[in-house]
Amino acid sequence: MIEKSFELDLSKFVQQAGLNVETAVRRVGFDVLNKAKANTRVDTGRLRGSWNITEEVVDQSVLKEAPDSQKNYYGPETQNTIGYISGKGEVYITNNVEYGPHIDLKDNIVDLTVAQVEAEINATIRELEKG
Repeated sequence: MIEKSFELDLSKFVQQAGLNVETAVRRVGFDVLNKAKANTRVDTGRLRGSWNITEEVVDQSVLKEAPDSQKNYYGPETQNTIGYISGKGEVYITNNVEYGPHIDLKDNIVDLTVAQVEAEINATIRELEKG
């Protein structure tokens, strides 16, 4: 997909929620991943299933195109394996399907996902501040 990066200052979130930094990074990382998947339209499931989360190294993998007989099958073959992240390093959420940039341009998947996560974190901080 199109390369976009964002940084969130999680210090206030960590402090208000009583979390350690690694836990906060893991939670936010997987939240971004899950929202990106949810914001990705489905035709065959390949684009949605090709979202990856890694730490320190960018995952370049892509799901193979499903045979025509399985174009609308959403089983295990349409999802990448989700790995473990420690929360101690940079987290990368990627999708390398060749037509991904075209869909992102139309649907604004990445920007929408980042805006949703930032809004949720800010709402959580406000709620925690209220006590």
